[in-house]
Amino acid sequence: MKTLITAIVACCAALLPVTQAQAAEPAAKKYGDFKPGDTFTMKVATVAPIGTRPKGFPVFTKGQNVKFTIGTKGELKGPGFSINFKPEGSSGGENYYDNAPPHPTTLVHQAVVETKGSPPKPYYINLALRNSSSAGFYQVVYLFGKK
Repeated sequence: MKTLITAIVACCAALLPVTQAQAAEPAAKKYGDFKPGDTFTMKVATVAPIGTRPKGFPVFTKGQNVKFTIGTKGELKGPGFSINFKPEGSSGGENYYDNAPPHPTTLVHQAVVETKGSPPKPYYINLALRNSSSAGFYQVVYLFGKK
C-alpha cells in the first residue's frame, strides 16, 4: 500500500508542472483575423474626398505608407483614428470596423480590412471617414493595397 501511495504522489508531482505551464499560457484573444498588438503597414492607393475637410481629420496622400495597429479590444488604430471591431460583420477574410454614431451629426468611421493566406495577412483596406454637422458634410475614402 505504501508503494502505491508513493507511486501516485510521484505521478501527481510529475504532472503538476505541465498543467501549470499550460494554464500560464492562455490562447491570445482574436478579433477576426487579428489579435491585440498586431501591426501592419499599407500604402494608400486612392484618396476620394467630398466636401471641405474639417480640422482634426486624418490626412493621407496617395503613395503614403500608413501603419495600423490592432488595439486591446480589437479596434483598428491608425494615425488620428480608432475604429471599433464589429464581429457581426466580420467573416471569411473580411474584418469589419465601425464607430456607430450616437447622433447622425457626429463622426462616423468605418473600415473593412481584407486578408488572405495562412496566417492571414491584410492585402486591401477600405477606410471611410465622415462628418455631418451644421457646418456641412465631409467624407473621405482611402483605399489601401490592391483588390
